[in-house]
Amino acid sequence: MLNRKSVALVCATLLPTTALADWTGGYAGAGYTSFTNLSYDITANIDPDVDFDNTNGFGGFVGAQFEQNNLVFGVEMALEFPAAAEGLDGQATVDYLFDLKVSGGAVVSDILFYGILSASTISGTYGLNEIEAGGIGFGAGAAFKINPNLSVSGEYLSRFAIQEFVETDVEATADTLTLRAAFHF
Repeated sequence: MLNRKSVALVCATLLPTTALADWTGGYAGAGYTSFTNLSYDITANIDPDVDFDNTNGFGGFVGAQFEQNNLVFGVEMALEFPAAAEGLDGQATVDYLFDLKVSGGAVVSDILFYGILSASTISGTYGLNEIEAGGIGFGAGAAFKINPNLSVSGEYLSRFAIQEFVETDVEATADTLTLRAAFHF
């Protein structure tokens, strides 16, 4: 039979401690992504705009963070690949998204809430043209430390990028919702 001390001891070992809330250091991980808005808009309106069907994908990331008085600042590189992003009967594709992110946030009850700014690239094809649209992104996320070396998070990021050609421009947009797992070292 368990007494009150035994129950308290078991509960105390299961609860997160302040050591779990230490976000300082490097990390790497992978994620499962839902691409909620993916499109190429043509500024000259010669060709039709392309709205890609919502698709899923995967990606990886590596970064580092610094925590000071429950405020966390970080930098991260991330690469995401949509599983099937084709339009115009295969004449338009989105091959990958690359983001260089800076983030800042606060730890509240062992959960890190953060905002994101990114320099982003949307890469693919449009007809015979290779797309390497560069631009910016912004978003938000929340992360939880399962133990000192493992965290899970959810992140939303909205990107706007442009590729300039001689007679027209391609404006690319990509919004993603990503479930992530990271190993901290």
